[in-house]
Amino acid sequence: MGNKECSLFITYPIAQKAISTHYREIAGEDLHKILLANVELFRYLNSRYIKDEKLNEEVFNMAKTLYDPLVEKKGEKNGVKKGEKRSKLEVARNALVEGIEPHIIVKITGLPMETIQELQAKQENKS
Repeated sequence: MGNKECSLFITYPIAQKAISTHYREIAGEDLHKILLANVELFRYLNSRYIKDEKLNEEVFNMAKTLYDPLVEKKGEKNGVKKGEKRSKLEVARNALVEGIEPHIIVKITGLPMETIQELQAKQENKS
């Protein structure tokens, strides 16, 4: 193995450790850009100096391993937020059916008055 190949093998684990240590501190879109740039840089260096396709695959898998949990966590947060909003809307609908005043529903659910009024209008149109 030549000096160039050796330095890539030394740098790769160091970079991997640095990224895996700090990736939680980097914002989602920035992390995506950093990982993509690292993968492309490694592919370029590999194709120019080492020419080992298996290394390209390993670097891609490393980046994917770091990125996938972040995407999953973001998806979970979005799902939880949507679920919470649906629950609040359901509580608001039920409260309107029971005749509870809209301003009280706003206090209970935290939904804006406009949303409660829209639900009330839909309910009145159904009747």
